[in-house]
Amino acid sequence: MTAVIGEILLRRRCWSHEPCGDCLVDAIPFRDPRELTTEEGFRLIDQVRAFGARPPLLVFTGGDPMRRPDLADAMFVGLRDAEALVGKCGRCQFRSICGGSRSRADAATGAVMASDPLCVFEPGPEVQSPVPLVWRG
Repeated sequence: MTAVIGEILLRRRCWSHEPCGDCLVDAIPFRDPRELTTEEGFRLIDQVRAFGARPPLLVFTGGDPMRRPDLADAMFVGLRDAEALVGKCGRCQFRSICGGSRSRADAATGAVMASDPLCVFEPGPEVQSPVPLVWRG
C-alpha cells in the first residue's frame, strides 16, 4: 500500500512578520482570510478520518504552524474519539477513560486507532458499554 501524504498550509502569517527564506510561504503580518477556521479544520480532519484505519499522513506547514492556538485541538480531536477505536480497545468499557496508547498502536500495527499492544486487560468478545467519566472537583 502506498502512503498518501497531504500537506496543509495552516497559516501564512509568520511570527517574525518577515519572510525568512526557511519555507516556501510568502509570509504576511496578519491572518490570511483564506485560513481555515477551527470548525473547518475539524471538518477536514473528519474527512481524512473517513479513509479508515490507514488515513493519509498529514503534514502541517506554513508560517510557524505550531503557534496557531487551536492546533492542539485540531490535531488531537480524532484521537479522543473513543467510538473510533477498533480491536480490543474498541470493545473495552474503559475506552472513554483510557483510550490506550495511540502511538504504540500505530507503531506496532500501522493503524493509530488499533488496540494498544501492551494493554493486558481483556474486555471480552462483545462491545462493552463505556464506564461514564465522572469529574469530582
